[in-house]
Amino acid sequence: MTTRLSIAPLTEIFSDYFLSWRSRAACEPEDARLFYYDGHALPLADIAEAKQVCSRCPVVAECLDAADDFGIWGGLDAAERRRLDLR
Repeated sequence: MTTRLSIAPLTEIFSDYFLSWRSRAACEPEDARLFYYDGHALPLADIAEAKQVCSRCPVVAECLDAADDFGIWGGLDAAERRRLDLR
C-alpha cells in the first residue's frame, strides 16, 4: 500500500518556521508601523530607530528572506535591499 503525504502538514511546518523566527525577532514587541510602510517615506528618525532595533536582532537573515517591497526588513530599506540584490 502506498502512503500519500498530506499537504496540510507541510503547511503547518512552514507556518511553524515562519512564526518561530518572527517570535525571536527583536522587532516582535515593537509597533509594526515603525518598520513597515505602504510606499510613503518614513521619517528619518523612524528609519534610524527601526535600524537600531534590527542591529540587535538574532534573525536578520530570516527577515531579509521574508522581506517584501516596502519597509525596513533585516535592517535595510527597500532601496538598500535592491542595491544588494537581496530581494
